[in-house]
Amino acid sequence: MLSRSKTGIASATQLMRAQPGIDYRANVRVKWISGSAAALRLDFLDATFAPLSGVVAPPRTSTVFSFVSTSLAVSPPGTAYVRVTLLGDGAVGGEGTSYFDDVRLSAL
Repeated sequence: MLSRSKTGIASATQLMRAQPGIDYRANVRVKWISGSAAALRLDFLDATFAPLSGVVAPPRTSTVFSFVSTSLAVSPPGTAYVRVTLLGDGAVGGEGTSYFDDVRLSAL
C-alpha cells in the first residue's frame, strides 16, 4: 500500500541489474482507493544511475484490483540497471491511497 501525504507523491522502487538490447516489461495488479491515480513506471539507467529512457503504464483509478502493464521496452545502449517504480498520487492538496500486488519484471 502507498499512502501519499499532503506534501508529495508516494513511491516504491526496485533497482536491478540489466543489459542493453533486451526487451523488458513490468506489470502489477493495482487497486486505487483515493487521490488522482496509481501508476507503474519502468526506467533504464546507466552505470552512474543516470536515466537513459523509460515508459509509464497508463494511470489507473479502478476500485477493484486490475492488471497494469508497461509497453514492451528495449533497453538502450549503456543500460546497466532497470528500475521499476510504483506511484501513488494524491489529489491536489489532498491525500491518496493505492494498493499494489504481484509486481513483476520480465526480460523477454
